[in-house]
Amino acid sequence: MLVWQPPARLVYLWHIGRDRDAATEVEVNFSEEGPNTTISIVHRGWERLGDEGPELRNRNRQGWSGLLPHYHRACAETSNR
Repeated sequence: MLVWQPPARLVYLWHIGRDRDAATEVEVNFSEEGPNTTISIVHRGWERLGDEGPELRNRNRQGWSGLLPHYHRACAETSNR
């Protein structure tokens, strides 16, 4: 973990199946918007992976697309309690 500032911010390295030197960086920010919370996720550093960067970024984007609906559902279930 690079940054941990509860409840507003989390930054960590992502390097599954790769050396730490080839890690990308994920930053998650939480901000209050009235009774709601806005979550911003920025995944950067793909350029340091050279020619593989664009393909890995696209594959990872598909992973986020599959994961985010689960987060949304978990948040909705928690807020309905």
